[in-house]
Formats: sequence, C-alpha cells, structure tokens
Amino acid sequence: MGDLDVLTPLINSQDPLCSQDQVPENPNAWGRLYPENESLKIEDLEKDNYKAGRQTNDVDFQFTKQCFSLKIMNHISKIHFTITREMIGNFGYVAYITDTSSNGTYLNDEKMGKDCRWILSNNDKISVVSKNNYVYTFTEKHADYLNFPEKVRKQFSVHGILGTGSYGEVRLAFDKKTSKSLALKKVKRESCIVLREPDILSSLSHPNIVNMDNYIDTNDAIYISLEYMPGGTLKQLIENQIHLKEFETKILLYQVARAVQYLHNRSIAHRDLKPGNILLSNQSPYCHAKLADFGLSKKITENTYLKTFCGSLAYLAPEILLKCKRSTESYIYTCKVDSWSFGVILFECLSGFKPFVGDNIEAKISKGSYNITNISNGAQDIIKQLLIVDFIKRFDFDKVLKHSWFEKDILMKQKVNNLIAEFSNDLNSSNMPFSKENVTKKIRFCPCLTNGTTSDAQCN
Repeated sequence: MGDLDVLTPLINSQDPLCSQDQVPENPNAWGRLYPENESLKIEDLEKDNYKAGRQTNDVDFQFTKQCFSLKIMNHISKIHFTITREMIGNFGYVAYITDTSSNGTYLNDEKMGKDCRWILSNNDKISVVSKNNYVYTFTEKHADYLNFPEKVRKQFSVHGILGTGSYGEVRLAFDKKTSKSLALKKVKRESCIVLREPDILSSLSHPNIVNMDNYIDTNDAIYISLEYMPGGTLKQLIENQIHLKEFETKILLYQVARAVQYLHNRSIAHRDLKPGNILLSNQSPYCHAKLADFGLSKKITENTYLKTFCGSLAYLAPEILLKCKRSTESYIYTCKVDSWSFGVILFECLSGFKPFVGDNIEAKISKGSYNITNISNGAQDIIKQLLIVDFIKRFDFDKVLKHSWFEKDILMKQKVNNLIAEFSNDLNSSNMPFSKENVTKKIRFCPCLTNGTTSDAQCN
C-alpha cells in the first residue's frame, strides 16, 4: 500500500466541483453528495440506503477508470462504502457511512476501518483508498445544528432538544466516531454556573452519579457531554405510575442516598435534589438510577459557605427560605438542605404528591406540617427524621442509609447491585464497534436541565 498514499484522482479539489445552482434541488431529498471528482455527478439522497463501489450492478454510485487511475481502481472494493439513515426515536434521522472496503474509506482525511460506522454530518468529505482520493462532500438538507460552534460540530452530531432550562438547553447528540449517544448540555456564558458543573463532575466517580465525558469551552457557552440515560426521569415515572410501592421506592432512593452520601463525604452539596434530576436506565422502578444536574452544587471549604437562595421551591429546606427572609443579614446553611429535599422526594414517591403544595407554600414548609397515610411505620419514621425544620436534628445521609427501612432490606440491596451490574454490562456492550443492532431505537425525554429551578445572581 506504500505508494498508494500519494496517488490522487484525475481531479482533486478541496471544493466541490459542482455547485448547487447547476442541479435543481430535489424537494424529496434529505441529503446531497457533491462530487470531488470531475467524472462523478451530484447525487440527491432520497432513499435510506445507498452503496458505492466499483462493481457494475447493485451499487448506486459507481467508481470507474474514468474517475481514478488503474492502480487505484484495483484497490477499490466492489462495495467500498455504504450511506444509510435511520430514525432515532422522535428526534428525526441520523445519517451514517460504513466502511465496507478492504483498502480504506476516509472521512475528513481520517481512516475509518473496515466495518466501522461513523455518523455523517454536514460538509463531511469522503475519500477512498487514500485520504487524498476525494469522491464526495456530503450535505444535509435539514441541519438544525449548523449554528453550533465548529469545535462542537467536529466532535458531535447534534439533534433534537431533550430539555430546556434557565441556563440553556440539552440536546441528544452522538459522538461522530463511536456513534455513542450522549446528552449535550449547553450552558450560556453569562450564567454564573458556567464552569461550576464541569469542575464538580470532573472530580466525581460513582455508579449513581451521571458521568461527564468532556466539555467544550466556546465564546458564548460551554457544552458538556454527559452520559445518556434512556429511561428518562423519576419525575416521569411518578407521573406515569401515580405512586410507587415501598420496595420500588427503596430500590431507586437507596441509590440516590448513596450518591448524596458520596457528595457530602467530599463536602459537596447538591442543592437541587428533585425527581426531575434523578435519571433512570429505563422507565421502570427496577432500574439503575443516577443523580444529575450539578449546576447549583457547591463545594464547601474553609473559606466558602452555602448562603445562596437556590433550588426548586417545593423541595426547598426551611433554612433556605429563612435566608430569603433575612436577605439583609449574612445567613449560612448546611448540606442538610439535601436531606430535606430527599425527604420530600421520598414522600412524593410513596404518596404520588408533594407534602407542601398550594397557597402559602413557604409558610407550610417553614412549619414542616404534612400528613401521610397508608405506608409502613418504617417509611413514616424515616420521612419524619428528614422533614424536621431544625436542621441540627435532621438526619444526614449516613443515618439515612443506616435506618432500618433501608439497612435491613437485604433483598433490596442485592437487587440494586444486580441492576447496576446489568446496566454497566449493557453500557459496555453499546460501546463496542458499532453495528445496526447497537442503534438506540427508542429515545425518552432525559433532561439534565429542567424548568422551575431558581438561583440568585451571586451563586455562592
């Protein structure tokens, strides 16, 4: 193969040889291939599957000796590469190129590898045998992510919106080389939390905390690539099932409690615990749960304290509301605000509604007055220990996990360990070399940003 690296087609240019003006636009086409070789022509993509190669039949785009020298033609496979598109949930289509050759297909001058499937994005250049042997430039008809910075588009194929919030939005994205699905979170540059979340997530490693792959810093925003959890949120699960059984609630909230204990042991307060920030591996109580959205999280040190009025109202601890009332005074609260929020979530899972709702919600939270029935004495007791107005008496997460309602349920703990192991195995399998069977067919709403979160401007 040595001298093939310098062989070139008869015509080779970094710009397509034909302009769109020369061929009328096909209204039924979802994409177009612009030729990089004078012997090829513009190809409108209407079907979901295309083949390119040197054989005379069963290919849509044929490479002939008019395109390349004989030496190169001898190394072009009968079917050298394929272009396909597949529907991904409700977020539209994703286009792929698969290298089916023996001697190499290149995308943007990078060799793919036989049977590897990469995502095609707008203005990607395709070459064969050698990176210099360009054949086509791919363009998408509906590329709604073209406004994203080049650094983002180079790494990810960005698709539909998963969630929005006061700080930005989350979109479904795919790594262009591995086809791994991700949640791409955009945080506006003017937001005071712009670098807080990636800084905190980069320091964490726990099976019940969402993983951060990387983040990209640009002029207007940062883009955080996060692990995609296809089961949506605990909020959706509660809405779909009205309420959960005690064993089901234990399975999910035991995992959340372990995650928050891990955070507190590292002097990090989450400050926005709620069902919408608990992500699930599938829309079932029997699944792997992970804590997400660390935009309001704060690491406590000798010189930093918790004093910001932030979080979601229905889950706010009384001491945070007290801080708001004493806005002219310096008032500091503790990590136990997460314990209160956890108690609200536990109440909501078991009853199907929040303990503090309606008019004068702040007064109800400040009094800590609620009613719950039809649950076990153990469940009532742990809620009672969490929804205590005096935070000094309130349970921390060491005590939560040692409470008999969790501690004595050996079957639940075994089930949790099995669910985490199963999800890890599935995740590892999905990151193997990409095949048609690996494609995510059903995408659920999986927000890492949700509406209803408040924060003051100082973000302390």
